[in-house]
Amino acid sequence: MTRKPAFIAILLLAACHSLQAQTSADKRVPCGTPSPADGWRTYVDRIHGFCFRYPSSYKRLLNAKNQAIKFQSLHSDAFIFVWFEDKPFDLQRFAETAPTGVESPPSPVHVGEYTFYYYGPGGGGVSYPDGYFFNLRGNTLHITFDGPYINDKTPSAETKSLERKLLATFRLFGD
Repeated sequence: MTRKPAFIAILLLAACHSLQAQTSADKRVPCGTPSPADGWRTYVDRIHGFCFRYPSSYKRLLNAKNQAIKFQSLHSDAFIFVWFEDKPFDLQRFAETAPTGVESPPSPVHVGEYTFYYYGPGGGGVSYPDGYFFNLRGNTLHITFDGPYINDKTPSAETKSLERKLLATFRLFGD
């Protein structure tokens, strides 16, 4: 009789340990991204299978379902927007919504092992964010760097410097 309680206790301990290992594994970042600077945080989208790092000087804002992920600078009027579009990746389609005065598809920009497609400022005297498109398994991932606009219609030099650093940390996982 004394064997049964001991056996049950061992089974419970093994089950708890297994559950804890699964929970810990689920919380791990699924892709390693080298940090371009100390203190950067990691954003992970487990549904679409990508991640990237962003500066600790930005905070992630909560958003409604199926909306863009929004990061706001703590020190300026700068934002980063990231959203997945469940439409085929099509460079010609992007030209339809290009900044004023731009009639061609976005320009390819190679950062690390990936190619992003870029639109910057347009014409018309209004401010335009820097927008990047990425072919995410046949669909479109948008990454937009918006502001601050300091005596110009394009994001500041500081934001432009951040763009390449952030894109260099971009990784795919789950294929």
